[in-house]
Amino acid sequence: MWRRISGGVFFFLSAVYVFTKKTVEAWFFDHVVHAVTPYEAPLLSLFIEWGVPILLVITGALVLFYGPTPVAADMPSPPTTDDSADDGEKAFERGFTKAALRESGTRDIALLRLAQLRSEGVEIRNDAVNLLFTSHLDAWVVKIRKWMEDVIEALKAVNPADSEWFATLDAVPAARVPIPNVRLGGEADRVLFVSIFRQHDYRLARLDSLLQKYGIGAAG
Repeated sequence: MWRRISGGVFFFLSAVYVFTKKTVEAWFFDHVVHAVTPYEAPLLSLFIEWGVPILLVITGALVLFYGPTPVAADMPSPPTTDDSADDGEKAFERGFTKAALRESGTRDIALLRLAQLRSEGVEIRNDAVNLLFTSHLDAWVVKIRKWMEDVIEALKAVNPADSEWFATLDAVPAARVPIPNVRLGGEADRVLFVSIFRQHDYRLARLDSLLQKYGIGAAG
């Protein structure tokens, strides 16, 4: 913003200079300005006529196109949304359902918790694109492990056999979604990330199949 204003000011000053000079030249100093003719000293005459406005135009162009990038304080703030409030409501609802499951352990509460955990699992999987360092990967793996434990615990209230089936993976197929090409600490981190991502996506697929088995989210 300020860069554009500064550049515009220099352009404006160059125009004002030219107008003022020509006016003064015409009324008062015509004989002084033309005392040195272009034929006698062309470079000096050119500088007298156009030196200052040319310098102003060049300065304005440099400021306008190559000036410093405005700091964050000069940039407009993005519009605020209610995403944080929505996230808070979801977290409260999930916490309430989790507490109710521990207290009552009824099938309906367990099914509601499983549906919530499916949403949480998708969010965790999608958060993988934000991983940059080994510390991020470690925290992400901890979240996946905690999510898996919560799913196993909720399944016990519905069908203990399904809980055991969910906990034990056999051959893990390829992920159903593209695996993010994230930057991590090295090749070992990358191999671990791909393995954990595929396992988590496979558990999400198993949870989907169980929910459909229980009549949650079934087609039709």
